[in-house]
Amino acid sequence: YSRFCFKYLAENDVEAIYAFPWPFDRYVVKWARNLSKPLVIEMWEDYACFTSIAMTAQGLPKPVIAREVTRIYRWMREVANGADRVVVPTRVFADRLHSLGITNSKIRVIPVCVEPSAASDPQPIRQKYNLNGEAKSVFYIGTPSPLHDLHTLIRSIKYLKSKFVFIIAGRKDTTIEEEVEHYSSENVRLIFPGRLKSGEVEAYLSLADICVAPFKFPQPSGFFPAKVIRYMLAGKAIVATRLPELEEMFMGKAAGILVPQEDPQALAQALDHLADDSAERLRLASIAKEIAKNHYLTQHHTEQLMKVLQEVL
Repeated sequence: YSRFCFKYLAENDVEAIYAFPWPFDRYVVKWARNLSKPLVIEMWEDYACFTSIAMTAQGLPKPVIAREVTRIYRWMREVANGADRVVVPTRVFADRLHSLGITNSKIRVIPVCVEPSAASDPQPIRQKYNLNGEAKSVFYIGTPSPLHDLHTLIRSIKYLKSKFVFIIAGRKDTTIEEEVEHYSSENVRLIFPGRLKSGEVEAYLSLADICVAPFKFPQPSGFFPAKVIRYMLAGKAIVATRLPELEEMFMGKAAGILVPQEDPQALAQALDHLADDSAERLRLASIAKEIAKNHYLTQHHTEQLMKVLQEVL
């Protein structure tokens, strides 16, 4: 891929280079310097933070993790310093880059945006799982990882007082299945539809009363979870982990209920509260949808990115 890009740049005249460099990819900076072209790079997350969490979950020695984190931060500093502008999704991430010595004049905050697919017909799903409205539907989507704290969601089951249907979409995790057996309750029915195709996510969202997004981050990572944007655009009440990034995503407004990390009891209390208060669900959903429509659609990202490109031309 790098050779293809280099060949294209050598054979075609461009006014600027816009790229998503992955860790340890230094080619893009070399291309820009060799061609004397302005360079705008976009980083979606603090790669060192994510690497540290993943390596810790694997049980690797702390010195090994520390060396890798140092190496990634050195690369981030080198690439960011070699660019004319650095686009990041959150102010939290911008502050991290600034702490690495990147000047604020180079950094531009543009949130990650999504373009939701048209929903497929939800009626077959409703019939298949007998979603008759007697219990409130809670929707979760995510891949098994140390960052997506599905374990806390499962552990919240024993504290719930209302009746729920938990719809947990994504790749199956055997450790979760073991926990489900331990925390099973007659108040909660669990559905595991597996990975969802385009359009299916929106269909399941249309059937949900509440959407959940539990995370586990030992430190701010600067990420901007696209699935929460999809929850917001669908007009759903959201319960999520209290993180600086999500507070920034909600723009300081009551667009959802944020609970402490790894606190299943607080998560259960928030779910019970929303299950019992339909007016509150609608109020939170309305605020969230308004924010997402005004700030997190693809067209907004494109418009802001074009302004950044104009700055360097």
